[in-house]
Amino acid sequence: MYCQETDVATTRYTDEEIEALIADADGDLYLAAANLWEVKASYAANKAVRKSVGKLSVDKSVTAEYALQMAKLYREKAGAVPCADVAEIGGTTFQVNEIFTNLRMNG
Repeated sequence: MYCQETDVATTRYTDEEIEALIADADGDLYLAAANLWEVKASYAANKAVRKSVGKLSVDKSVTAEYALQMAKLYREKAGAVPCADVAEIGGTTFQVNEIFTNLRMNG
């Protein structure tokens, strides 16, 4: 979804390749998406051509540039979604204040 690879009939990537990207990113889907966009940029750069015929021009290098921008976007999002195995829940005002104090002290 993050990489516009939603049509299984037209994608050039196998399930195994996508699973490998996710595994390489330790399950971080944003990082996996960034890596796939970089792969797509490399592929697009290899196919990039500029042609002009009269007033008509085609520049396929913008596809690689777009893919690199998307990679940058997802790389910035990577690791940004916090997750934890344990969460503290404060039931009283004292407990809530203690949790916030610990967060400020421990970062």
